[in-house]
Amino acid sequence: MSVYEPGPDFEQGVYEYWGWHDNRRHAGIDFEAEDGTPIPVAAAGTVVGLGFDATYGNTAIVRHTGPVEPPYRYTLYAHMQATAAVTLGAEISRGVTIGFVSSTGSGGHGVPHLHFELLHLEFTWESKWQEYNPVYEHWPGRIPLMISNPHGRLHPLEQANWEGIDVYVAPTPKEGSTPRPTSR
Repeated sequence: MSVYEPGPDFEQGVYEYWGWHDNRRHAGIDFEAEDGTPIPVAAAGTVVGLGFDATYGNTAIVRHTGPVEPPYRYTLYAHMQATAAVTLGAEISRGVTIGFVSSTGSGGHGVPHLHFELLHLEFTWESKWQEYNPVYEHWPGRIPLMISNPHGRLHPLEQANWEGIDVYVAPTPKEGSTPRPTSR
C-alpha cells in the first residue's frame, strides 16, 4: 500500500495537513512545482467536479471506487491552470494528467503549487454537498464545491487512508537525470 506521490517535479510545501493557513485549518497538502507542470491523478475514478472557487482557484474533484462503500472516496486538486486536461464525467486512469500546476485563487498566493486533498464521506459528494450551503457557486452539473466544510477530509500522506485504492506513485527518476531545482 502507498500514498499519493505526484513525482520528482513536485516538492512538499510549507503548509502541512491541518496546520494553520490564512487563519483557518489547512485541509490538504501543498506540493510546489513549476507553473504548467502536469498533475497526475491519484487513482482511477470519475471526474465529478470541475470549476473555479475564489480560494481554491481552478479545481477538479475525482471520485474513486473503494472495496466497500461508504465511505465514498474523493481527491481534490486545486490552484490549477484555467484549462483542465479532463472533462466532467470522464472516467480516468491513475496517473493520467488531470490538470496543470498554477497559483489560481486567493489561496494560491502567487506561488505555483498543487493543493491536494483526500476525502472519505458517508454520502456521495454529488448528492449531498449542496445541503450544507446552497449559496456557493454551482459548477456544471449544478454541483457546488463547498470547500469550507472540513467534514470527511483525511490526511493524504497516511497509508491507512488509501486502503483498497490503487494509488499512483511516480516512477523513480532515471539514473543520471537531473532533479528539478528547489526553492528551499
